[in-house]
Amino acid sequence: MSKELTVIDRHIQDCKGMIARQQTRLAKQRQLGREDQSSAYLLRCLQHNLHALIGARVAFCSSDVRDLSLPSL
Repeated sequence: MSKELTVIDRHIQDCKGMIARQQTRLAKQRQLGREDQSSAYLLRCLQHNLHALIGARVAFCSSDVRDLSLPSL
């Protein structure tokens, strides 16, 4: 596995951990009747980031993408 895929996989695992912690936090808030919108929003953002990371991993595995370089800003 390439170094880049290792980094992407580490980010995916980190994101999954953050999602699990946020889901637990949100469930506790709901049990206490104290759910706030920011906690639910954060969970949606984390889930969106996970999907983006998985998409990046799939794209990187494609031979077409590996040959592309990012333009300098």
